[in-house]
Amino acid sequence: MRIPFHHEMTYVPNSPSKLFFFCEEEPGSGGETPIVLSHIIYEKMKETHPDFVSRLEEHGVTYIMMMSNDDHPSSFTGRSWKSAYMTDDKKVAQQRAAKLGTKLEWTENAVKTITGPLPAIRFDKGGERKTWFNNLTGPVNGEDKIYDKDIFIELGNGEVVPEEAMRDCLKILEEECVSIPWKNGDIMLVNNLMVLHSRMPLLKPPRRILASLCK
Repeated sequence: MRIPFHHEMTYVPNSPSKLFFFCEEEPGSGGETPIVLSHIIYEKMKETHPDFVSRLEEHGVTYIMMMSNDDHPSSFTGRSWKSAYMTDDKKVAQQRAAKLGTKLEWTENAVKTITGPLPAIRFDKGGERKTWFNNLTGPVNGEDKIYDKDIFIELGNGEVVPEEAMRDCLKILEEECVSIPWKNGDIMLVNNLMVLHSRMPLLKPPRRILASLCK
């Protein structure tokens, strides 16, 4: 399974700034890590869909996810709420979610998590440029939804994300990315505020890449 382009933890107020990856066991085939500069995606999306990008900058995005009582490893977003909040007590989960700016709405066998609105475009002070800081191309709304059915994103004002814009964004990501193969002992440092990363399908196991997230 391919993991879509994303920044780590865009759905929390204080996302990690750096990511360290270490290749403990290189893949037999596949499993590369594509990366792409976020400011390029912002610039090209602004050229292609200026009205949509303007609304993103004005309203931000809201992340909505359904989390079950049990883990589902086969799903891209398969963690249960118990694993996510490290408790089986709903009150404790509610308190921990609130600290991250997330609202929980409970159902019989699951919980809906609502986080946001959060900025979808951020300004990089060091480079003095705007970046495409969101995970919009992972969950896509509507009939053409590409990845996990249990997570989607809407604009901060409740508007649906236009599918045409997301298809164009996916195309731009593929055109602009560089795919990094792994060899034993490789180390990669990623600026999480400036770079989106992905993962290609693993064609021939094994593959063991260790990751560390840093503030």
